[in-house]
Amino acid sequence: MASIKLKGKHIHIFLCIMFLCLFMSCIKNRSNYPQPIERAINLFFIENEYDSIINILNNKNLMADSGDFEEVKNIFIAAALSESDMQDSARTILLNIDSTYLNENDRYYYYTIRALVEFRLNKLQEFMKIATPLLSAEVKDIRALALTQRLMSRTMNLYENYEIAIRVLQNSSELYRLAKLKKSEAINKKFLASYYAQLGSFDLAIENLNEAEKTFKEYDDKEELYYLYIVGVKTYILQNQTDMARKYANLALTTISGNINNQKLASIYNYLGTIEKLDSNYNDAINMFVNVTELDRDYFGSNTREIEAYINLSSIYNSVGDYDKAKKNAAIALNKIKNNENTFLKYEAFRELSVGYHTTDPLLAYNYLDSAKYSLERYQELSSKGIADFVNTQNALVGANNQIVQLQEIDKRNRIINILAIAVILMIIVSYFIVKGLSKRVKETSTELVKKNLAQLKYEKEVNAIFKKHDELAENQPNNSISLEHKSEILFNKFNSWLEKEKKYLQSDLDLNMAAREIGTNRSYLSKSINQHGVGFSEIINRYRILEVIKIFEDDEDERNSYTLPEIAVAVGFKTKSVFYESFRKETGMTPSQFKENIQYTKL
Repeated sequence: MASIKLKGKHIHIFLCIMFLCLFMSCIKNRSNYPQPIERAINLFFIENEYDSIINILNNKNLMADSGDFEEVKNIFIAAALSESDMQDSARTILLNIDSTYLNENDRYYYYTIRALVEFRLNKLQEFMKIATPLLSAEVKDIRALALTQRLMSRTMNLYENYEIAIRVLQNSSELYRLAKLKKSEAINKKFLASYYAQLGSFDLAIENLNEAEKTFKEYDDKEELYYLYIVGVKTYILQNQTDMARKYANLALTTISGNINNQKLASIYNYLGTIEKLDSNYNDAINMFVNVTELDRDYFGSNTREIEAYINLSSIYNSVGDYDKAKKNAAIALNKIKNNENTFLKYEAFRELSVGYHTTDPLLAYNYLDSAKYSLERYQELSSKGIADFVNTQNALVGANNQIVQLQEIDKRNRIINILAIAVILMIIVSYFIVKGLSKRVKETSTELVKKNLAQLKYEKEVNAIFKKHDELAENQPNNSISLEHKSEILFNKFNSWLEKEKKYLQSDLDLNMAAREIGTNRSYLSKSINQHGVGFSEIINRYRILEVIKIFEDDEDERNSYTLPEIAVAVGFKTKSVFYESFRKETGMTPSQFKENIQYTKL
């Protein structure tokens, strides 16, 4: 609600509804549980009381009397374990619960905690699948919805969709405010400070840091103070203010001096290493990152912290010209990255490997640069999917937010049924204006997706220019000095260059035999070279055709811009409209008409 602005008389209507809702309620917020379970749920949403929750729910007396509440008890045991760095155990408990037999309230909590656990395990796509429907479900507990929105905001931030991240976090803060959870509001301010720092709005970042710090000190929550000071470290690192960054690092260390663990040590060492690197104190920086790699791997997220440390070590060694050590550390980082996970870290590791080999083996450096490019594309693909999924739930999100004011005043609506009817009518009127405002937001979000596609297209042009130089270098070497793998790579790039230069992909009858014949090879070699890149011949051709369509949409002077979409499809080589639409959506996350409409807004 906080992200949608109403003007003039609409504000008065909205305030009337808020006032009426204060006195009307015929819906219960959630089912009544035994007092110990209610207390455990309340402690969970207070945050950082997880040991107490487990003690309450594992009490022998409660276990004997829990009866029909056994499942909800297990749900919140899993919730407390998840927030105590035991996510795998939490996931096991939840997977042993059959959600089909849960009542509506228990099921709502079940999926809220399932989403939380997947987020903590860094399985962001699984988190999105579970969390997105919760945004449009009937709200059973506004605290649970606030938590889901916070996690959704953090996911959007990880995918660099800052506008959405900030807007959703503000919605979450409004819910925490209604629920009178002051510390949870402050935790949101901590994340908001981090977002603003990443955007370069340092004044806003520091303002939110200071406000959150006051609240955490009021509650004497050293755990949250530690993480807040880490945000302070990041904020000043981004400004290259290493003295202030050191100050916040020391505050963080002081805060946890009596409760330090390897997870916190790894975080502090990584940031101190970054500070020393910025000050060109490379030996001190190396020592800090080596400290991370030597810690016992008994903490959640240890693999990611190690990978980051090895990539940082590789970057430092590349900076000082010690390329052998740079290559060694980048290779270790890649070995620790699981397949299809941490795609952005893969990009950084491959990039450092490329730099390490650029003086001794340009062809191998080129191959690693190609791998870096693929990892970055994969990261952008996941990011675009996150935006597309979220855009499709915007109307549902507004609907959920409209419920919030009603549900907050549950016990006060039973007496005046006729006023409730009037409130419903007024709510419909207000919803009309809200949806009008939302349409603009959805358009802006769609525009963000267009920008990402255009930025990726620009990046590919720059990288392709580098590839051509490497190909020229490779072709000048003696044929017997080039490995079969390199020959296959050269053939693949020769095929792409032929497609780009001649625009052969515009031919609707282009096939593998024709391509092989015209670039001077045979069908088998060309097919094998293409398949080694994890794609098929048709996929490459259709991708070039989609990029041609995007160029048409970008160029107002292109006469094809005036064509209908079916005519454009034929002009770029597609035989059927359905294949064109399917290929376009797969490549960009949008339909051709959505992309064309929003690219005009992007230009403005």
